[in-house]
Amino acid sequence: DHVCSRVEEVQNYLGRQIAVENVSAYVAFDDSTMPEWEFVAAVVRRAGCKLLLDVNNVYVNAVNHGLDADAYLAAMPGEAVAEIHLAGFDATGPCLIDTHSARVAPEVWALYQRTIARIGPRPTLIEWDVDLPEFAVLEALMLRPGAVLSRTQLEERLYGWDESIESNAIEVYIHGLRRKLGHDFIQNVRGVGYFVPKAQAQDEG
Repeated sequence: DHVCSRVEEVQNYLGRQIAVENVSAYVAFDDSTMPEWEFVAAVVRRAGCKLLLDVNNVYVNAVNHGLDADAYLAAMPGEAVAEIHLAGFDATGPCLIDTHSARVAPEVWALYQRTIARIGPRPTLIEWDVDLPEFAVLEALMLRPGAVLSRTQLEERLYGWDESIESNAIEVYIHGLRRKLGHDFIQNVRGVGYFVPKAQAQDEG
């Protein structure tokens, strides 16, 4: 009741639906009376809001708290999912931490694919906020001077994915590199991809 009333209050004030997100959690509550997925689904249905479904958070919580990730996702009302988030996590400690600092894990990709198969395509955002791989983009281009690499090729090199997901991450990295190295250092063939001219690569080498 407490959460639903707050969501309804915001929606009434804005005059529109908002999307609430399932969060990553690192502690469990002893007095919890319902599974997390039932709580999220109940809030969405009772408050009449949309859901920003973070599949990485589902996986992180499943590993950290021994939950069934597929059961969690199956309980989400598909018609309410407005957007999906994916991200990488840190697995070096005693639990997974949702850091947005690494590639999307294969297990998360698999959950995402099963989710899309169930509810259909949704706008999807890959979150990467720390350790942005600008250098890896430059390295990929410098290793093949003069060769035009498409956005898909660069994404496969950086992230190891070949999924059909709309993302402007490569463009952001290219823009950052051009600001540092000069606009002409990395050139593009419109609608095809990017390349470092051989002369540029030789000068830097």
